[in-house]
Amino acid sequence: MDCLSRAIQKSASKEICLLLLDTGVEIEDERQEQYLSDAVKQGNTELAQVFLDYGVNINAQEYSGEPPLYLAAKESTLSMVKFLVERGGDVNVRTNVKGLTPLYGAALQSRPDIVEYLLGKGADVTITSRLRNWSPLEGAYDYPAVMAHLVTKAWPPPDYHRVAEFGDTQCTALFLSATFGKTECVRLLLKHGNPDIEFTPSSDIEKEKADTRGYTALAVACLYSHTEIVRLLLENGANVKHRVPVSSWTPLHIVRNSDTLAVLLEYGADIEAKDVDGWTSLFHAVVSGNVSIVRRLVNAGANLETTDIGGYTVLIEGVFHAVEQYREEMCRYLVSRGALVNDTSTDRLGSSVHKCCRLGGIDEVELIFKLGGDAGLWHGMQGTLLEAACKSINKNNFAVVKYLVEQKGIDINGPGSYFRCAMGEAFRSGDESLIRYLLGKGGIFNTTDGNGQPAWFNICYRKDDALEIFDKLLADYGAVDPLASLGDKDRMSRTILHCAAQSGHLGLVERLVDLDPNLIDCRDLDGWSAIHWAAQMACIEGLEEEDYPQKWQEKTEVIKFLARKGCPGLAERVPDGKGGTWNVLEIAGYQGAPDAVVASIRDLMEENQVQVESPKAGSKNAGRWSCDGCHTRIRSAFLRCDDDSCYKNFGVCFKCASYKNKVHDSKHVFVVHEEVSDSHSCVEQMGN
Repeated sequence: MDCLSRAIQKSASKEICLLLLDTGVEIEDERQEQYLSDAVKQGNTELAQVFLDYGVNINAQEYSGEPPLYLAAKESTLSMVKFLVERGGDVNVRTNVKGLTPLYGAALQSRPDIVEYLLGKGADVTITSRLRNWSPLEGAYDYPAVMAHLVTKAWPPPDYHRVAEFGDTQCTALFLSATFGKTECVRLLLKHGNPDIEFTPSSDIEKEKADTRGYTALAVACLYSHTEIVRLLLENGANVKHRVPVSSWTPLHIVRNSDTLAVLLEYGADIEAKDVDGWTSLFHAVVSGNVSIVRRLVNAGANLETTDIGGYTVLIEGVFHAVEQYREEMCRYLVSRGALVNDTSTDRLGSSVHKCCRLGGIDEVELIFKLGGDAGLWHGMQGTLLEAACKSINKNNFAVVKYLVEQKGIDINGPGSYFRCAMGEAFRSGDESLIRYLLGKGGIFNTTDGNGQPAWFNICYRKDDALEIFDKLLADYGAVDPLASLGDKDRMSRTILHCAAQSGHLGLVERLVDLDPNLIDCRDLDGWSAIHWAAQMACIEGLEEEDYPQKWQEKTEVIKFLARKGCPGLAERVPDGKGGTWNVLEIAGYQGAPDAVVASIRDLMEENQVQVESPKAGSKNAGRWSCDGCHTRIRSAFLRCDDDSCYKNFGVCFKCASYKNKVHDSKHVFVVHEEVSDSHSCVEQMGN
């Protein structure tokens, strides 16, 4: 640093600097602008005049690329700004790299007196920065005194619709002011300009890491509880029903403050608006533990029984997901205001108590009983609370099962749902400990499911361990003489061998035939033998679509085994449920068996001198339904129960259509339902 620079930075007087110059110190060409800038930063107008007199360019930029007037506006005095302007300084001069003007520098540093002066001298508020496209208007988003001058004294006026960059997203002056709670700035922008009140950024404005993509100024003001700003925006026409893309939230879903909520309701916010998950604002408030908002929403008439896309009410979501500190208080309040605990008519998932037993852990179940849950509830789709707890979605929650049996006294052998009973659910998807426990507490292994099937037949519809569970039932579980029950039949006269063959469990089929060879000759009411049922494809618990080709290979081995054991039916045609008949090969073809499997069955039939023709192929893809009478995957039209208590969720295939009153409530009316388009339709016959 040369001696002249030291003198300037030490606030030397004009006289000292002149003395240095008079004694031969030269102004270095490459440092001329720096000398002037240093004088400007010191606010020393006399010294600045010295360098101007020596020919330094008043608009030249020092090494950092910032001209003197920009430096003065940003960090020096008003008198220095006036000094430079009066001597020809360009009020719209720009910094070298970012392109910032003196007006921008003054606005960003909240210097209203300098902003006012520069505007009076023609400073242009519309000039933007090169890097982020900001103008002084965005720079002043949190400085109301500066904003007041920009919106009232600038000419040309600001562009209130302009969009600037903010990190990796965009912003407007109004959106920034609303985000950071600058009420007066919002007021000024709305009063004097025409800002885009519905502007939304494409990604986050990182304040507290909140995701504000798709938020309007109103939504973001609700998020941060800027109540006065919310009112200002609504007074000026902000859309109170704006939907945030993806989540479909409205401002009412976002609000966190009861006073802000009151303003939204005053301006017509839809209290029942649902987001993409089917949640109203009440759901959000309950889960977040915001007691004051919950109370205000309920007092405003929020529906306590509306359900989300999963079919769950706000009480259920509160039991499962509310902040633990407020969970019980919140749920008790909802119940006190009319939320239903024991109503079984709401949907196919049953009462709130059923849902807790099926989906929850012991904490949720204990809470719902504290709230008045009735242990004696029964529901057509869910059965008893114990059956709900034994369903596969909750099969490993042993604590709930024990609580219901030992603390609430629920009968293990109580009435089943339209589908199964508690023992049936345990056999179908429960683990070994659950089955052992229920049998040890008096569960009857062959009690009847709701569709008339002995509970233990459900072992056949397990994915992997059917034989293991069956053997343990015989040897270890303490069931009363299951061997004597091998001849049990369901209401369509199917035996456990029919079900095992249908599911393709070769090991279980072999074990059953070994234990009771007479099962081989058993037929159902339509004369179907086990070999016919082996050509049907069962809906198996936990089996994914990609697993079925392998399952067909296993079923082929079952058919071959049954044929070797003399099972009747390979050469027989049996009723197809539609007025016609078909054989094993045709059943498998219709059921979508892979070509290789169909070929194997054809070869087997030809080996046994059975005349065969190519079967009419069915759909290779099953629909979403399975028959609730026989558990076969449905591939065409079927009969669906139309009774309200079944919620359009009970159906039977063409094979079981004639026996619908045996496997279901005879008072219920069935209608034809088209699952998939198929030329092998049974609509007319099934409708009779």
